[in-house]
Amino acid sequence: GAACRGVVAGADCDVVGVCLAATSCTVTACKRDGTPLRDCLLWMDARAAAESDEILRQGRGDPALSVNCGGAGPISAEWFLPKALWLKKNEPEVFDAADVLCECQDWLNHKCTGEWVAGGCNVASRWHCDGKAAVESKEGPFAGRPSSLMAKIGLEALEEKWPERCVGMGDLAGTLTAEAAAHLGLKAGTPVSQGGADAFVGLVGLGTATQGGVGVITGSSSLHLAVAPACDVGDPGAPGVWGPYRGAPLAELSMSEGGQSTTGAALQWARRLFGAAGNQDAGPDGASF
Repeated sequence: GAACRGVVAGADCDVVGVCLAATSCTVTACKRDGTPLRDCLLWMDARAAAESDEILRQGRGDPALSVNCGGAGPISAEWFLPKALWLKKNEPEVFDAADVLCECQDWLNHKCTGEWVAGGCNVASRWHCDGKAAVESKEGPFAGRPSSLMAKIGLEALEEKWPERCVGMGDLAGTLTAEAAAHLGLKAGTPVSQGGADAFVGLVGLGTATQGGVGVITGSSSLHLAVAPACDVGDPGAPGVWGPYRGAPLAELSMSEGGQSTTGAALQWARRLFGAAGNQDAGPDGASF
């Protein structure tokens, strides 16, 4: 809040909209009013590796798993279903008490708007959902959920904990409440647009969130993201590739993904190994790099 207030205080302009991006899949367990029940499970948390294998084994043949190399796997321990299953098995008191299990981005949007809304790009790419069906559904719990897979792995109760609505990236998630507006130094009622995972939102900045676009993005992870027209439900995609995610990054598109989630850690390792303090170069300002 302080950073936002500081920026807008000296700006000679009006803020006409807000949009948030976050890491994914960072799973948050909370009460209906947003009170967290535990620290969130960060996107890079891999404690659910055994649950990933369990889901692949018990769900084999389920169409929702087609995004995992045509159903052959692997499933990332960083995704939603493995983390939710880990919570149910290892912290059942948290799982049972949680009114809402969602992305950190959903929680941040709730803090801004008071609304619980899932993101179309996130549910398509990390929740094993049909993102196109999710954002196009008008009433009731959003469509395109992997209900048969969730039943096979004992996560039927998770459906009641997900947000009921799902909104596509760039569409209206809600408006700033008076409390959130005061915290941010903005006007109450300012529109809040749905965002997405940081790397996938990066496709917009690259100009590749369009049919035929390819984005290469690096940071803590490295990703190669290929964008095509929305695929058919259950399209198996290519061997060794995750996706196509139907409805990501936008409802009319599909996205396929390859990459390495340990890129940043590998660079840190190399820096520690080869960049000893006495063997560092200095930049023009004297800072080591």
